[in-house]
Amino acid sequence: MSQLQRIDKSTLVGLSAFEGGAVHEGLVNRAMAFRVQIIKQLTSSEIVKVANYMGGRLVDCKIDEATAWTLELRPFDGFEIYYFVQKYAPEFADNIHVMYSKDALEIGLPGEDVASLTILFANAVIYCARKILGRELPKISRYL
Repeated sequence: MSQLQRIDKSTLVGLSAFEGGAVHEGLVNRAMAFRVQIIKQLTSSEIVKVANYMGGRLVDCKIDEATAWTLELRPFDGFEIYYFVQKYAPEFADNIHVMYSKDALEIGLPGEDVASLTILFANAVIYCARKILGRELPKISRYL
C-alpha cells in the first residue's frame, strides 16, 4: 500500500458545526453504530479497493489508538466526509466516528442534509464492498 496522505484533525469539524447539525447527531450516531457491525468486517486491503472504486481514499488521521482506518469520501467538490472506524471491543462498542472538512461549511448545507449524505455514503461503502469484493455481508436493512 502506498503512503497515506496525512490529514490534520484540526482541519475537520463535526456535524454540529453545520446549521442545525446538533439535532441530527443522534441519528447519525445510531446509524453508524449499526453500520460499523458490517463495515468493521472489511480488512484494510479490502477497504482500499472499495475506496478506489468509490473515488475515495484511506488517509492517515486518527482519533486515538482505537482508529483502525479512516476513509475519506468526497460526494462533491469541497465536501469531504471522513469515516473513522474505531475498534474498542471488548471494553467498549466499536463505532464509526464521522467528521467533515471545514471547507464544507462554506457550501451552506444544513445539518439535516449532511446527516443524510453521511448515512447514504456509509450505505454505499457496504453496497460497493459487496459488489467488488464478492463478499457476503449482512444486509443494511437488518441494522436499520
